[in-house]
Amino acid sequence: MTDINQCISPKFKPLGDIELTQDEQVEQLENSRNWKNLDRIELTLEELNLLIDNLSSMSYSGPDLLKNPALPEFSLVICVSRLPLALRNVVSFRKTVIRQKEFIQSKEGLNISSIPILDAFFYPDHQGKVPDATFSIGCSVLELDGNVSEINYSSVLVKPYPNYEMMTDEEMTLDMHERAWKSKLLYLAIQCALINRPTVFSISTDNVVVKIPRKHSGKSRRKIKAIKVLRINPKHLSSESQEPKKIGCPCWGVMGYYRTTKSNKQVWVKPHLKGKHRDNPNTYQAKQYVIQAGDMQ
Repeated sequence: MTDINQCISPKFKPLGDIELTQDEQVEQLENSRNWKNLDRIELTLEELNLLIDNLSSMSYSGPDLLKNPALPEFSLVICVSRLPLALRNVVSFRKTVIRQKEFIQSKEGLNISSIPILDAFFYPDHQGKVPDATFSIGCSVLELDGNVSEINYSSVLVKPYPNYEMMTDEEMTLDMHERAWKSKLLYLAIQCALINRPTVFSISTDNVVVKIPRKHSGKSRRKIKAIKVLRINPKHLSSESQEPKKIGCPCWGVMGYYRTTKSNKQVWVKPHLKGKHRDNPNTYQAKQYVIQAGDMQ
């Protein structure tokens, strides 16, 4: 009888012996070159370890975080330290280019249904344009002897480009599998942190002054702290006394979040774009989210 644990071993291929079509290869190549155009999160190894520690106590399952992410696509810059010349690695997460929605395998009574969700590109140098390797991240539903369980998978989608002559095939497989697994873990940790971002109350007693935001010059990336801000002004609680807002930004992004209804039911609101030009994603300007790991505990 097949052991269900082999489904998360380096030898398991959730997508089988997949070969990308020419269109998928072209799209994936384009995605791998554009990691700097995505929203960015920059954290040190120490900060990431704090976020990963929180996964053990989270109330969400791993597949839930993959299927309903707060920020689906982003580039994670991993710094050894905050020193200017410190080594930086990058993992860029993009929606998968794979057209096939489901991959089904059966072996000795074990039925596996895998759904690819993300393509993760690993760059050992944050200035690099070619990824060291590309990984597939998604969900697998396992059925064995009437027992059904859902897990996250991570596997090597595109073999590494560098020269690995110093490694045997088995050593390279284990090394790439570990990198793929760590990339998946980092994605889950970031999603958990963003969904549980702290709420900050900003209390003001002065009159509200509405300012039209200046157009972003594009020379530097806007830094957005990953928190929920609730502004309270006792003098302007009545909607009749509020001045109409003037919004100058043509398009901005909203992270996914849980909304509590009047019946105290939590409803997931998917990430989306807002603004007059929300139907034109090209007008969106990428942001850099600031996550303070200490606030997530």
